Amino acid sequence: MSCNYFLEVFGSGSGIIRKVSPDTRLVSGFLFFCSVLILPFNKFFGVLLIFLISAVCFILYRPSYEIVKKTIIFGFVMFAPLFLLIPFITDASGKLFEFNRFFNMSAYVNVLSLFIKGLVTILIFISIFSVLQMSDMVDAMALLGLPDFIIMLIAQIIQQTGLLYSETLEMAQAITLRGSKRGTRTLLLFSRYAPIVWLSRIYYKANRVSNAMAIRNYNRVTILKKDYKKGVTDLVFILTSFFVFAISLVVRIYPIL
Repeated sequence: MSCNYFLEVFGSGSGIIRKVSPDTRLVSGFLFFCSVLILPFNKFFGVLLIFLISAVCFILYRPSYEIVKKTIIFGFVMFAPLFLLIPFITDASGKLFEFNRFFNMSAYVNVLSLFIKGLVTILIFISIFSVLQMSDMVDAMALLGLPDFIIMLIAQIIQQTGLLYSETLEMAQAITLRGSKRGTRTLLLFSRYAPIVWLSRIYYKANRVSNAMAIRNYNRVTILKKDYKKGVTDLVFILTSFFVFAISLVVRIYPIL
């Protein structure tokens, strides 16, 4: 993976939704994301809507192939360990399965639903931010009326997270270049000593950023709101996303669907 994968996500998409204003992109994307998040995976309409919303998001946002591929790999690494929990899943009475605990189909279905839904939500989340540059993110939050210090805080969190991600990969590459072999022992050693070096570097960089912000009187920075022209397309995207969110709520609440 690229050392700048986290920051490469922003602005990598080329979907038609880039033509609308940043706040419309952010709000509609947030509603699509929440719709998938609340939809039940144990209902037919819930599963159908999850895949339909995912397909619509990919068409609207069109994230780059490389970003999607790396996100899928990340999702597999993150959610695949859920299958290790299958032997410990209880039945309706709260008791652990005994001889048939490895062959309990309901446990496999539950874990598989969590796996698929988790992977889909990550892909939609990445797709949303693929049509937003960092400057668009700031503009969108400003247009939505968030306080300046909240906007600055979120922007710093995003930037510093990307830098820390790069720092972690650089440390792993440095260990590999120094002749360390891959294996369980190397992984355990890295897990043991990485936080010691990593946290100290995080503190040093955070202190530098804090001092630089204090010298530049950063607490008095005012974010200027840009004037984006909104048209029918913005209204269509907002109404569509609200409609999808409303349907998702109905499917979640109504027992028959």
